Amino acid sequence: MTALSPLFLESWVKFNCQRWNVRPLRLEYHPHETELPSIRAICYLDKKGRIILPPRNPYLAISFQPTPAQRNYHIFRQWRAMASLLAAEVRQRGFSLFDLYLPPEIVDVRPWQWLGYRAAVRYTQYIDFPFHVKNTDQVFRKQVNKALRFGCTCNQTTQVRSAVACLEQTEARQNFRLSRFFPDELEMAQTIVGEEYYRTYVCNSPDGEVTSSLVCLHAPGARAIALFFGTKADYLNTGVARLLIQYAFQDLEKAGSIGFDFGGVSSPHIARAKEVLGGRLMPYYSLEDYNWRQSLRWTRNTLRAVLFPGRRPWKR
Repeated sequence: MTALSPLFLESWVKFNCQRWNVRPLRLEYHPHETELPSIRAICYLDKKGRIILPPRNPYLAISFQPTPAQRNYHIFRQWRAMASLLAAEVRQRGFSLFDLYLPPEIVDVRPWQWLGYRAAVRYTQYIDFPFHVKNTDQVFRKQVNKALRFGCTCNQTTQVRSAVACLEQTEARQNFRLSRFFPDELEMAQTIVGEEYYRTYVCNSPDGEVTSSLVCLHAPGARAIALFFGTKADYLNTGVARLLIQYAFQDLEKAGSIGFDFGGVSSPHIARAKEVLGGRLMPYYSLEDYNWRQSLRWTRNTLRAVLFPGRRPWKR
């Protein structure tokens, strides 16, 4: 069973449509014309009517609800029936050249595989609330205390542009690109989604400089999802990032979140940084279609593996 996530927020759907010029496709199936079992999904369509996963969305929004008090084989049977309908819709419409990502709660991707899609595994990390510092690694606790001794403080802010410098410096270190319109995007998202759900947290040095920032999507009763997280280079060893994480977890828990999803920890650097939190490693699946772009990617990664053994494959 999968619960509703912040990705179902109507204000988040509105932001995606306005920012990325896509159209929402709301799907809901009740095969037996009863309330349960059911499956709900929000997909997005590009100009050609193909399903696309807009930037900043870690997964498709999918929620499955079986009938209550059923044995496992009943639930699996209901899931297969529901998911087959959703997979058929995806196959009929097709999707853009980029992959689609299913939420971690979906562990059975056979309905898509049976329709010819290739499923590849990726990983994220879940933190369950209540968050207990005693469950974290000693390194995490030392870093938090170091930042506190330094005099750092954390808060949620509506001044989203104050978070940009931290994110841009992280961008440069980790070799990914943010649009030059990124500051405007943050303000647009906060205006449309609202500060209650589109939350920006910052950690401040004693003189008021923003040293680390975290942007996440939140909905009461659901698991918050990280969208951006960054720290200025001069403060990497001061513990400010750890302190900010602890503050954000505590604040999100008060606001009604049931946990936190880092939205992907597949790279070695990010994996090492998040392991100290003592969370759950969660696999999730990407769906790949057989097309010229995928063929080019597989060929390119094969050549890379042969010519440069041990190097990571290109994602795209």
